[in-house]
Amino acid sequence: MLHLSSFGQKLEFFKSIDFDSSYTIIGIGQGYENKVQDSLPGYWFLLDNPKDMEQLKQDWVFKSIVANISIEQPDIDIFIIQNKRSIPGGGLIYPRQRIITTGKGWYKFDTARLSALHREHPFKYHTEKKQFETYNQYAAYGNSIINDSVLLFYNEPSMRYEGKFTVITHRTNDPSSPLFALRDFNNELKELAQANSFQAGQVMNDSFNITNPDKVRFTVHCSKSLYDKYKSKIFAKGSWEPSLIEMKTFWKD
Repeated sequence: MLHLSSFGQKLEFFKSIDFDSSYTIIGIGQGYENKVQDSLPGYWFLLDNPKDMEQLKQDWVFKSIVANISIEQPDIDIFIIQNKRSIPGGGLIYPRQRIITTGKGWYKFDTARLSALHREHPFKYHTEKKQFETYNQYAAYGNSIINDSVLLFYNEPSMRYEGKFTVITHRTNDPSSPLFALRDFNNELKELAQANSFQAGQVMNDSFNITNPDKVRFTVHCSKSLYDKYKSKIFAKGSWEPSLIEMKTFWKD
């Protein structure tokens, strides 16, 4: 693949961070949940010494912008951790294409840097997922593990929507019929709530929609109050399903 490079505004990867003992920098492959796919353990690294992190901050300054990239897997995530929570400012590396980004353009990157970091700061780890029915259960578990010395970090769960429900209505053989029905459903919801406070659509590979040529089912993620207010003569409303709170933790082996 051809890379088009130019020199312009430089990328200072950790520019906005003043590292202290509350921080950790971790580099891991995105295939970490599937050992067969993850062929990049030789690039994993962990820095938890402020001196080492400040040195990396000075080293990771890039000037050569790269265009014409393609999606690459497996790749490397760079996480910035503070007090065992992932914070903004991390980035992504495509090792085969030798490029790096923080979300503000791609720059040339020498993967020998990763190999050297791995040799000097290697580590192994595993992940776990847990689900909780209430926020209080999640908070109690989080508080119980936060001081565990082998806990690397955890991803805080998304709590944007309280739950979901489905609606069912009739459709015709016209391929556009579900789209018109979804438009009408969204218009009904907009009468009750802000458009950015819910998300409605067809679930991919929904068996109901596949086996029922004259009906269509939509799922909406929203607040419980919207569910309680919603009434329709066109759409048959299903039962309320509260969202489970999912927490993902990363542990040092």
